[in-house]
Amino acid sequence: MNIPRPVLALFPLCAFALLLAATRAEGAAPDGAPGEVPANLPVRLATLEWPPYVGSGLPDQGYAAVVVRAVFEEQGLPVQIDFYPWTRGLYLVASGEVDGLMPAYLQPSRFDRFQFSDPFPGGPLVMYKRRGDDLAFAADPGVDPEAALRGLSGKRVGVVRGYLNTPELDAADYLDREEVNDDAAVLRELVDGQVDLAVIDLRVAEYLIRNHYPDYAELIEPMFPVLRDFPLHVAFSRKSRRTEAIVTAFNRGLEAMRADGRLEALHQHYIVHPGAVDQQSEHVRAEAAATEFATRLRQTLMSAMKSGGPLAAVDVCHQDAPRIAAEVGSAHDVALGRVGVRLRNPANAGPAWAADALRDFQRRVADGEPAGDMRYAALAPDGSSYRTALGLQTEGPCLICHGPSVSAELTERIRSRYPDDEATGFAAGSLRGLLWVEAPVKTPGSSGESAKH
Repeated sequence: MNIPRPVLALFPLCAFALLLAATRAEGAAPDGAPGEVPANLPVRLATLEWPPYVGSGLPDQGYAAVVVRAVFEEQGLPVQIDFYPWTRGLYLVASGEVDGLMPAYLQPSRFDRFQFSDPFPGGPLVMYKRRGDDLAFAADPGVDPEAALRGLSGKRVGVVRGYLNTPELDAADYLDREEVNDDAAVLRELVDGQVDLAVIDLRVAEYLIRNHYPDYAELIEPMFPVLRDFPLHVAFSRKSRRTEAIVTAFNRGLEAMRADGRLEALHQHYIVHPGAVDQQSEHVRAEAAATEFATRLRQTLMSAMKSGGPLAAVDVCHQDAPRIAAEVGSAHDVALGRVGVRLRNPANAGPAWAADALRDFQRRVADGEPAGDMRYAALAPDGSSYRTALGLQTEGPCLICHGPSVSAELTERIRSRYPDDEATGFAAGSLRGLLWVEAPVKTPGSSGESAKH
């Protein structure tokens, strides 16, 4: 079988802004009816170790994981990504034990078992040669792949066993093909003179050379033009009754990220120019953390509101919100929190830059700008972190707890949890505070192991 060279809007953060949503969700089936994606069940995806695209040791688990999480979180859906050997992942998806597999190449031969998402940027497949060797394509592989490869007749070409290449390359019986076990091995064979050419994803080769084989940079080089650009997909199981709804949600979120440039920014930051401080992609990473925090808090609050009403939701804000913030911060390697115009908890004053941003938000709102439009984003003066903040507008349901008239019972519960509470007296539409995220600037692709499948 051909293995693909292996080949996904912030919510109101006030508990009571979720009251109506919780009520509407009352009748949802817990396991999701056909065509529904229940928000309480995570989308489960299988993946593999394939740096720099995805890897358990990579920052944020790599580009593909960042994209998939951002897409689903934008749609309000939690996602769980687990690492498996590639063939095991294929089995789990084909059998319907998990929802999908990523990243994958589009393969018509698998349409009967998998429903593929729309594409997102991947990487080019190239041939590497030894520096100084007089080898070149006779034609542009993108225009006439057959002529391009026939000009290399008789050459020893290293390929990874089971990987999907181009149809012309797979059918080229005039090339002396030698199969090896993984990408690192195919580069070693080239350096050692066992083959004349090595077929490999350009970004995988760059990652391996940069992180594991720096001496190779002086010994081998890619041939251009590329053989083919391979976009990436998520392959979803056709055995799950919620697949259609998941694919629809994923494609909708993916298109939104493509349209506003976030998708390309992530690709440039994690894959094309790893290590460069791309402020747009750092902003995307920070907002992804904020979105996950908002999603998880929303789901927890909805459950509390359904089971115990506003009193239970106050307990969630007191006990669960800090835990969720800590877990999301750890997962994304960011710090995040909420700062109020008037504080409910004095310990939530936030960093000095967030307080400055809040004062600026207050000034702008006083000048007539809508509270919900408030945004701040900037690189720290020393370049060590990327900072973003989003204004929190007071929604109607928020007034139950934060408005000018809070019930005596609720006031008593709030005072028992927050003795120094000052976060009342807000009007609908007013600025209640901000959500801040501070993301240390990273160099994606600087850690992790070489891919073995």
